[in-house]
Amino acid sequence: NILTGLMVDTFSALRDKNEERAIKLRNECFVCGYTRSAFDDLGGSFNFDQHVTDEHSLWSYLFFIAYLRTKDPTEYNGVESYVVNMLDEQDLNWIPSRTSWKIENQEGLKLDDEDDSVVFKRLTDQVKEQAAKTESLLQAVADLKLAVQQMKDK
Repeated sequence: NILTGLMVDTFSALRDKNEERAIKLRNECFVCGYTRSAFDDLGGSFNFDQHVTDEHSLWSYLFFIAYLRTKDPTEYNGVESYVVNMLDEQDLNWIPSRTSWKIENQEGLKLDDEDDSVVFKRLTDQVKEQAAKTESLLQAVADLKLAVQQMKDK
């Protein structure tokens, strides 16, 4: 009975670990680690399932690594050489972490929009400042003209 209990507990623990792993794979990008809920928070055209199958397909990364391992090293281009060197050093920093091209591109567009409004406001403020300086210069010139005219009249 003790042996049966240990076997049941062991299989139960294995089943729980497998279920946790399956849930994690369904709700987290294996490549970048972005979660389904984080993608939902982005809204708009962001789709977690499309991200996992198209942008960060695990199989695409695996096939790329296999391709590099079978390709003649003298024929590597710059990116391929970089990735092979990183793999040889067991450095995975070439794989995106918590980001993707689409996320960076969309955030970049938002920043550009925000930057445009900030630039516009700054330019508007500068134009107003220059207008005020011009007005004071015109007043100073008018005062000088008056002073010169008064000196001529004396």
